[in-house]
Amino acid sequence: MTGAADSARPLGLSSSALPGWDVDQVAGACAEAGLDGVEWGIGAGQVVAAADVRVAGAQLKKATRDAGLRCSGISAHDEDSLRYPADTWKCLAELAAELGASHVRVYAGPAQPSRIAEGWNELVDQLSVCSGITAQAGVRLLVEPAPTTLVPGPILAMRALAGLDPELVGVVYDPGSLAREGWTAPHLAVPLLGALLRHVHVKNLAPVQDAARWRWRPATIEAGIVDWPNVLAALDSAGYQDWFILDHLSGETAMEVLLADVGRLRRLTRAGADG
Repeated sequence: MTGAADSARPLGLSSSALPGWDVDQVAGACAEAGLDGVEWGIGAGQVVAAADVRVAGAQLKKATRDAGLRCSGISAHDEDSLRYPADTWKCLAELAAELGASHVRVYAGPAQPSRIAEGWNELVDQLSVCSGITAQAGVRLLVEPAPTTLVPGPILAMRALAGLDPELVGVVYDPGSLAREGWTAPHLAVPLLGALLRHVHVKNLAPVQDAARWRWRPATIEAGIVDWPNVLAALDSAGYQDWFILDHLSGETAMEVLLADVGRLRRLTRAGADG
């Protein structure tokens, strides 16, 4: 199968997009889809639990290598991952370095209405400590803005990282998540983040109403609320040429859905490269 290298943009998949699949299944699926890489998720419900990260390196390295992939990053998925002990963070950082990844990404803790100020101060302190640990291993710490967390959008991500060396930290740009909370138009968000924009996640969503309640359902890249060609144009203007990672699929997890979504992602990024 033709790989994503044709688009001059590395394309990959987050292992979290295939819940319940083991390490070898995820790596094999990425290879079959012609992807360049994989982002390995660590935490509850992920391919490796946080408690097992110390011994996971050999397995992840072998699966990545045998499938002909690169590791785009390590993701600490638990909502309290910034509270992991220092030894666990050291293992995460060393694992990322061993796999040739550039970063460990993390979510801010939940935004609890009764303790926003305290939570924010804790977040800033945690990011300082954890970025120091990742820096020692030669990788960056990235924050991913996400709904219901203390960092739902790019402006608060920049504020949370403001006191840290910008060479050691960064932000994951995920317009699909920002559509739910923290939205800033791409032509503003991308230049606002500037060099802090280190990594891009790709998915799309559509709001639907059940009775009197609104919810979000997965959608294909071209059919959801995020205008991905507009996003790509903003990224192109900023000179972004790094990873595009599918972090959710558009339907029930199956190889057919993965192949279709990868095809859409490839067409999107090729169109941007050609335009």
